[in-house]
Order: sequence, then structure tokens, then C-alpha cells
Amino acid sequence: MSNISGTAPPIFGDAFKFNGMNWITWRSNIQIAADFKSVTGYLDGSIPRPSLQPQQSPPVPPSIPSGSPSPVVLQTSLTSSTPIKIPWDSLNPTPSEWKVCNAWAMGLLIYNTTDPLGLGININGTAAEAWKSYLDTYNMPSKVALANAEQELRNMMYIDGQDFTAFISQLRTKWTIATALGAKIDDLAFRMILLNSLPRSWDSIVATLYTTKSSHDTINHLMSHWARVSQT
Repeated sequence: MSNISGTAPPIFGDAFKFNGMNWITWRSNIQIAADFKSVTGYLDGSIPRPSLQPQQSPPVPPSIPSGSPSPVVLQTSLTSSTPIKIPWDSLNPTPSEWKVCNAWAMGLLIYNTTDPLGLGININGTAAEAWKSYLDTYNMPSKVALANAEQELRNMMYIDGQDFTAFISQLRTKWTIATALGAKIDDLAFRMILLNSLPRSWDSIVATLYTTKSSHDTINHLMSHWARVSQT
């Protein structure tokens, strides 16, 4: 079980921080990091701030009659200098535990956003309130965003000499983003987009791939072709 001793939120590289345009991929990265550290409840608000309990006075030790032998003092875990480890996945944290875990979740969001204030993020409340401001602003896919994402996918064109592996990675990423926004692009449609993105110099291999069973099979054949031609 993880504990809060000596941990800090991960900080993404600048290219992967939220900039207002990469919501889909950034949200996935944040959710993975939150799940890994078991702080999802601090983002969705399912672990609310616990109420402060009134402190109770310590019990008064009984008086010792004069002449009695001196008592043996036992060192308990409360008097030990060893820090108490706090589990991240506790559903009922104490106020101090909640404060630390909430701050970690807030740091995960804010440290990985290029300009929180400029992007309209609420940084003055809890991590759940901050996360809600992200969702309210960027989680509602608009028709314009959908159209732009689908157009970007269909405009992808491979150029001879380009790294084909990197091109396929970019194409798949744009497909994922477009479908996450609501585009109805199934595997067959994606295969056609892929084949149409290739230059005329690939026509001989493209003509043999219209009957492949999946985009995975299509890409495997194309990768083999690229491996051959790139070595010539």
C-alpha cells in the first residue's frame, strides 16, 4: 500500500502539459496518474473534506501512592519518532490526511497546465473544484471541435522519405481524438483514410490491401513494404 511520505505529483514535459488544445490526451494522462496514486476520489469529489472533530483532552493518569515503586514508562507508537504512514487509498481520511492528498491532486492538475488562470481553471478551491472547472470548460465536445478533429485526420498525407512509423502513430492519435469527440469513424473507415493518405508511389501495395480484415493487418503489410523501400 502506498503512503504519502516523500512523494510529489509527476510533472509532464512541456509538450504534454495542458494548453487548451490537447484536452483528450491530457485528460487520459491525468486519469492514469490519479488512478496510479489512488487519488481519483479527490478529483471527482467522492472523498469530501472531512469535518474537524473537537480535540479531546488526554486522560489524567491515576495518582501513585507515596512509597510505591516507580512505574515503567513504555514507549508507544505515538511517542516514537517514526512518521505515521498514511494510505493513499483510504476512503475515510483524517482532516490532515485529506489535506495532503488533496494538495497532491491539485498539484497534479496545476503543475501540468501551462496557464491555469488564462485557461479558466479554478485554483482557489479544492482539487475537485479545479477538476470540475476543466470538465465544464473542455469536456463538452462542440460540433466545431469535432469537425476540426475529423478534418485533421483526413488531411494527413504521407510523404516519401518520411518516418512511416511516426506517421502511423500520428494518424492513430488523431483517430482516437476524433472518435473521442464523437466522430463515427470505425475500423473500416480508418483503413480507407490510411490508404488514401499514401502517395502514388505506393499504389502497387495499396491495391492489394483493400480486402484486409482490419487496420492492424493493413498497417503490418504497409510497415513491411516501408521497411523494404526505405533500405534501398
